Amino acid sequence: MYDTDVDTDMTLVRVADAASGAGRGALGWFAVHCTSLNNTNRLVSGDNKAAAQLAIEWWAAEAELRALNLLAEMANGTTAAADAAAGGDMPNAAEVSMIAAAAASSAALGLEELKMTEGANEPYKTMFHLHTTRERKRMVLASEPGFHGGDPAQQAAPEGQAGSQFLRFEPGFVAAMAQASVGDTSPNTQGAFCLDTGLPCDRASSTCNGRNELCHGRGPAWPDDRTSAAIIGLQQFLGALRLYDTAGTQPPLSGRLDFRSVYLDMTNISVSASEWTRPGRTCPPAMGMSFAAGTTDGPGAFDFTQGDTRGPPLWRIVRNLVLPPSREQQACQAPKPILLDTGQITVPYLWQPRITQISLLRLGRLVIACVPGEFSTMAGRRLKRALKARFTMAANTGNSVPNDSDDPVIVLSGLTGTYSSYITTWEEYQVQRYEGASTLYGPHTLDAYIQEFLRLADAMIAGRPVTSDVQPPDLELHQISLLAPVVLDWVPPTASFGDVTEQPQPNYCHGQTARAVFSSSPLRPRWKTQGSKPRPRSCGCGSDRGSDKARPPLRRQQRQTLAHRLVELSLGPTAARHWPASGESCTMTAIG
Repeated sequence: MYDTDVDTDMTLVRVADAASGAGRGALGWFAVHCTSLNNTNRLVSGDNKAAAQLAIEWWAAEAELRALNLLAEMANGTTAAADAAAGGDMPNAAEVSMIAAAAASSAALGLEELKMTEGANEPYKTMFHLHTTRERKRMVLASEPGFHGGDPAQQAAPEGQAGSQFLRFEPGFVAAMAQASVGDTSPNTQGAFCLDTGLPCDRASSTCNGRNELCHGRGPAWPDDRTSAAIIGLQQFLGALRLYDTAGTQPPLSGRLDFRSVYLDMTNISVSASEWTRPGRTCPPAMGMSFAAGTTDGPGAFDFTQGDTRGPPLWRIVRNLVLPPSREQQACQAPKPILLDTGQITVPYLWQPRITQISLLRLGRLVIACVPGEFSTMAGRRLKRALKARFTMAANTGNSVPNDSDDPVIVLSGLTGTYSSYITTWEEYQVQRYEGASTLYGPHTLDAYIQEFLRLADAMIAGRPVTSDVQPPDLELHQISLLAPVVLDWVPPTASFGDVTEQPQPNYCHGQTARAVFSSSPLRPRWKTQGSKPRPRSCGCGSDRGSDKARPPLRRQQRQTLAHRLVELSLGPTAARHWPASGESCTMTAIG
């Protein structure tokens, strides 16, 4: 039924200004865990997703700059502009690599070099061609594989409306690459290997001689995890650009804007048998023994292993001494051997949610299922199949609102709302690997979600409102922090916050990393939202680069190190700047 074991589909919404047609943003969905960086990484980072998003935004900024230059040259009648418009002056593989490298560096990845695969540059050639638009679009949708929108032959510009223009972007263009069925999709594409022998791990248990701690996944650039993160981000970047280009030839999204949302008590939902669900009942939340084994993206500890439906004898004894689950709970969660019966732990508050939220959003033919956790590939596929069948049937039988599409595009948006760990299929649950052991509400968790999503779909199709019988608890006043307060926030009497304590070198070559150290207040108090205390600022063409913010060891005087990778896409001098938390004047120093 499926060609791959993981979800390789990517869906993207292209958002453009209705008046000018300039791109305002791109929202895509693709399933891959943000675990490219090793769990020993100490820098704040968005991992491969940040690399993808930043690369798209950098590309958009460079595309707009190139379009402005070409239009200016065409106005002057230069032949170079005509050649460029015909595709002769396109960004090459090195330029695209630089964009990805800059994005990776901005995501605290410190990339040294990223090589493009042969032919990977091809999608960009169409992006800078002159092209004809049918009309000014607000939102258009593209998805691959399998969805290509309307017939391009029917989308030619009507007579009198034809006009060639460059692909344009607004300065505030924003790209987002959201998660989809991410539960079992790893960015460590080389597989899992043993640290001691270099041999592949045991496939069934993900162990090396019975130990999970030695089994680690390897990314495409192993052992360089930062380059691996950039490569996985670059692949999402390439797919997003192909779809962004494809969306330009498709009709804009039109039709209903609608939503339905409901809170569910997931501890006791009765599931009826249907074409999409098996009968059963959900349980109070609990974590299984294999949860403690971790995964090859981040191994656990002790003698836990994946795929264990009994659990280590010692840990069964410990569990029964500390917090034994009831017989009813064990029967409901079977075959999961319970390690932590989180449903009955209420100190200082519930350890895991009993109440979750699900939502359906509709933008014309695009239907977004917002799920409160990490669906496995097959769990996500089953939910999407059920929803697509329900909306398609309603459109074909005339039971939906007029003009609703009979070919809806269903997207699963993971990790929305309350986090409720993993959701697997009934079959995956029986094996009790990490994901099954982390499926909170028992073997019928997915069936319950499918049943409740179909009820939301029926309400949306019929135009009925929905109500929630339960509400989540408000835990804001019950939060506990174990972090000690900041007790020292000072600089010597002869210095000021923002002073440069370590100057960068006077000259750097492109591709090198410039570093400067500032006197700084701790990062925790007085958060600076929508920005950062230390960051580089370009004094010429181009956009701001991000910085690596390393947390220094405990000392009386705080310092922050700003590292900035210099790339060829930036013209002119660059400055590093630090904004003190107090808002006082700062110190600036030229670094390139």
